[in-house]
Amino acid sequence: VLSALSLAVQRDPEFLVRLVASVRRFESDAAARRVGLLVDRLFGPDSAAPFRELIGKSRTPVLLRRGGNTEGQVDLTWRVVVNASTEPEGREP
Repeated sequence: VLSALSLAVQRDPEFLVRLVASVRRFESDAAARRVGLLVDRLFGPDSAAPFRELIGKSRTPVLLRRGGNTEGQVDLTWRVVVNASTEPEGREP
């Protein structure tokens, strides 16, 4: 997923604008948090800024990978339990 996201942005600089619109249509705070976290980690906080207004007010963290392990570091900015890799395939440490 991360490699596909990176490739999509490389091919189409407006991709993130359309992605924000798609996340907005879902009306899901959790989806906004997950996507925002990934965009932030891949492209930086400026690229992720439009997602911040969509993350809602709840302080309860959501899992990055739904149905996955409930353990992981909590990203306090996005309120996401990072229970999966946030590095594109081939960039793992």
